[in-house]
Amino acid sequence: MIYYFTGAGNSRYVAQRIAKALGDTVAFMPDHIPATVPDNSEPVGFVMPVYFWGIPTVALRFAQQLQLSGSHYTFTVLTPSGSSGDAVSLFEKALRRPVDAHFSVLMPDTYAPMFECGDRAKSEAVLERAEGEIDNVIAQVKARATGDLDPHHGMGKLYTVTMYPLYRASTTRRFAVNDACTGCGLCANLCPDHFITIEGGKPTWRPGHCNLCFACLHHCPTFAIQYGRNSRKHGQYTCPKKMSD
Repeated sequence: MIYYFTGAGNSRYVAQRIAKALGDTVAFMPDHIPATVPDNSEPVGFVMPVYFWGIPTVALRFAQQLQLSGSHYTFTVLTPSGSSGDAVSLFEKALRRPVDAHFSVLMPDTYAPMFECGDRAKSEAVLERAEGEIDNVIAQVKARATGDLDPHHGMGKLYTVTMYPLYRASTTRRFAVNDACTGCGLCANLCPDHFITIEGGKPTWRPGHCNLCFACLHHCPTFAIQYGRNSRKHGQYTCPKKMSD
């Protein structure tokens, strides 16, 4: 089984590519909290993005509640847009056991408040390079490689220690919606924490910590959802590469 979390689709695509090569299946982490993995020798993978050089809180919650025992070969594949820092250590701590192999694949930016997300040519170039990295992960997983095989750590623990607390303090309060909203409800259906409700034909965000996956913003068909002052000028992104689960 390959478990994944995604907001804009990058990690889903990577998980699907790996699963297809292994003859395996994928599962969306938020839909499997809690989950129990049968005690067998099948490989178990975890594919997820990197937020603020750390792990999305919903992925940590999944790991904390996952019941995993036996002789599984386990691996993580992080999908940062830059460096992964020491994010995998956070996941292992939540999982309560070490993972056999760590990988990463660079994917396009999705953090709309700060980075350009609407440049299709740039995204396609990153995705083209990513295919080779995914192929390398597949080959090493098939060979049951072990150890830290992540080439994109960057400054490692320093980034994670200094920046991840800012992510843990993130809230929903900076979300806003404009008159382009049609009240379709897609954002509410996509929110992994079910923080969004449709009231008076417009989305409303319940106060609380936000995963910052920006599934609501990037998938909005009219680009009516914004986060802070800069997200509108940075555009939307959803992974154009899709495979059937």
